[in-house]
Amino acid sequence: MLEAEGYRVHSGTKADGLELVGRFWFTWRVPAMADCEVGPTCSGPWDAWASALDHRLSNSRIEVHQVSVASSPLEPFHPAVVPEEVLDVRSFAARYGLSEEVASAQISRLFAQAIYMNDRYQVNVEVVDAPFGEETGDVLRLSIKRRDKAPVHDWRELQQIKAMSQA
Repeated sequence: MLEAEGYRVHSGTKADGLELVGRFWFTWRVPAMADCEVGPTCSGPWDAWASALDHRLSNSRIEVHQVSVASSPLEPFHPAVVPEEVLDVRSFAARYGLSEEVASAQISRLFAQAIYMNDRYQVNVEVVDAPFGEETGDVLRLSIKRRDKAPVHDWRELQQIKAMSQA
């Protein structure tokens, strides 16, 4: 989000001067600004990003976006299926600009997943067979999407969906 609003973090090199080698700082510039603002030098990139975030939050010229939290609890999930006519290899390949071979592989992968929906989310569940070895066992890979295609802002809902998948 900070990058989209014109923030960048830089790493000092010899070309910047010996005092900046191994140091990090942020700059902020938006279109129509005569010059960019420069943050303090920091010991690491995460410190520079934190400084940029502090600048963003304290800069009154920037509108802070408010994230609304869903007010209602999650509805129960129910099993869903993808209609077979949607998964025709030729139309799938044409729709997404894929070769028929790649489209066929993607469709096979979709058929191997369990799909669940509620009023807000679609969750695709895929079992990955022991990706870290037999001693750790299988892993569930969740693909969670909002049905209205809006970004997911509430991590509590994601945690709740994850907990529901383990039950």
